[in-house]
Amino acid sequence: MPGSARPNRTAPPAGASTLRKPVRPFLYNVRVRDIMTRMVISIGPRASLLDALVLMRSHRLSGLVVQDLSGQVRGVLSEHDIAQAMAGPREVPSVSSILDVLMLDLGEQPNRTFREYRSTLESTRVEESMSAEVLSASPEDTVEAAAQRMRQYSVHRLPVLDDARLVGIVTRHDLIAALVTAPPSGAPPEPSPRPPRASERRRRGNS
Repeated sequence: MPGSARPNRTAPPAGASTLRKPVRPFLYNVRVRDIMTRMVISIGPRASLLDALVLMRSHRLSGLVVQDLSGQVRGVLSEHDIAQAMAGPREVPSVSSILDVLMLDLGEQPNRTFREYRSTLESTRVEESMSAEVLSASPEDTVEAAAQRMRQYSVHRLPVLDDARLVGIVTRHDLIAALVTAPPSGAPPEPSPRPPRASERRRRGNS
């Protein structure tokens, strides 16, 4: 009717809750144990940085877990840790370019800069350059919790420890792979079809 107020269709009904629905985890019921790499490539604390760099390159890794002879995790060594150890007063060099040159036959007169790099790599121990403060995950942690820890501390990998025992490693690559293969909108996987009851099997056999 003329002059009557039009109802506000955007306002919630009287007494209705205005609380927003809780945000669901971005991966449904997925634990670190479900996506971690169980075969961990590690190195000893007394190994040289050159040994570590060659091991990283041969396995296409950007970091290594450091373990002593008893199996205890002593730290984590990343490409960036190696680059910082070699930087000195200069800018942090590119690890991949250093290794590319070191792995080539440079002849009897290699570039002086790379002679210095190789000497540093051979004389520096892993324990001198590794990150000794170990940030880790538990196999029972959610993938979301592991992702938050990586983001909070700006790390790319977390050793997975079960009662101080190394059982795997989870990386940002693992998180991305899990996200890509997750069901749409974080929905739970479809349940397996239940087996037919005995009466249903008899009916099928008689048809």
